[in-house]
Amino acid sequence: MFLFDDGNRLVWQIAPEPGTTDDMHRNFDTARPATESFSGISNIDGRFYASRIGGDTFVIDMTTGAASYGGWART
Repeated sequence: MFLFDDGNRLVWQIAPEPGTTDDMHRNFDTARPATESFSGISNIDGRFYASRIGGDTFVIDMTTGAASYGGWART
Protein backbone atom coordinates (compact mmCIF):
# COMPACT_ATOMS: atom_id res chain seq x y z
CA MET A 1 0.00 0.00 0.00
CA PHE A 2 1.17 3.47 -0.88
CA LEU A 3 0.40 7.07 0.06
CA PHE A 4 0.31 9.63 -2.74
CA ASP A 5 0.13 13.41 -2.36
CA ASP A 6 -2.30 15.74 -4.14
CA GLY A 7 0.07 15.90 -7.12
CA ASN A 8 -0.09 12.10 -7.45
CA ARG A 9 3.53 11.76 -6.27
CA LEU A 10 4.54 8.82 -4.10
CA VAL A 11 5.05 9.85 -0.46
CA TRP A 12 5.75 6.40 1.02
CA GLN A 13 5.14 2.68 0.77
CA ILE A 14 4.18 0.80 3.94
CA ALA A 15 7.38 -0.60 5.44
CA PRO A 16 7.11 -3.04 8.37
CA GLU A 17 9.72 -2.89 11.10
CA PRO A 18 12.69 -5.17 10.35
CA GLY A 19 12.02 -8.71 11.48
CA THR A 20 8.25 -8.39 11.86
CA THR A 21 7.55 -10.37 8.70
CA ASP A 22 10.22 -13.03 9.27
CA ASP A 23 8.86 -16.59 9.00
CA MET A 24 5.59 -15.41 7.47
CA HIS A 25 4.27 -17.03 4.33
CA ARG A 26 5.47 -14.06 2.28
CA ASN A 27 8.08 -11.75 3.80
CA PHE A 28 7.80 -8.07 2.94
CA ASP A 29 10.27 -7.09 0.23
CA THR A 30 10.48 -3.39 -0.71
CA ALA A 31 12.42 -4.30 -3.84
CA ARG A 32 9.35 -6.17 -5.11
CA PRO A 33 6.33 -4.04 -4.14
CA ALA A 34 3.89 -6.20 -6.10
CA THR A 35 4.60 -9.14 -3.75
CA GLU A 36 3.68 -7.36 -0.53
CA SER A 37 0.52 -8.87 0.83
CA PHE A 38 -1.28 -6.07 2.66
CA SER A 39 -4.94 -6.50 1.89
CA GLY A 40 -6.60 -3.58 3.65
CA ILE A 41 -6.16 -0.44 5.68
CA SER A 42 -8.53 0.85 8.33
CA ASN A 43 -8.92 3.87 10.59
CA ILE A 44 -9.98 2.95 14.11
CA ASP A 45 -10.27 5.80 16.59
CA GLY A 46 -7.83 7.94 14.60
CA ARG A 47 -5.13 5.25 14.30
CA PHE A 48 -4.45 3.59 10.97
CA TYR A 49 -3.95 -0.15 10.66
CA ALA A 50 -2.87 -2.29 7.72
CA SER A 51 -3.77 -5.95 7.58
CA ARG A 52 -2.00 -8.73 5.75
CA ILE A 53 -3.91 -11.58 4.12
CA GLY A 54 -2.97 -13.97 6.96
CA GLY A 55 -4.45 -11.71 9.66
CA ASP A 56 -1.31 -9.97 10.90
CA THR A 57 -2.10 -6.34 11.67
CA PHE A 58 0.30 -3.39 11.71
CA VAL A 59 -0.12 0.11 13.15
CA ILE A 60 0.84 2.62 10.46
CA ASP A 61 2.69 5.88 11.08
CA MET A 62 0.95 8.04 8.49
CA THR A 63 3.88 10.46 8.33
CA THR A 64 6.55 7.91 7.41
CA GLY A 65 4.70 4.73 6.41
CA ALA A 66 6.53 2.76 9.10
CA ALA A 67 4.48 -0.20 10.30
CA SER A 68 4.71 -1.60 13.83
CA TYR A 69 3.36 -5.09 14.42
CA GLY A 70 0.09 -4.80 16.31
CA GLY A 71 -0.99 -8.43 16.54
CA TRP A 72 -3.09 -11.00 14.77
CA ALA A 73 -6.75 -10.63 13.95
CA ARG A 74 -9.03 -13.23 12.43
CA THR A 75 -10.12 -11.97 9.04
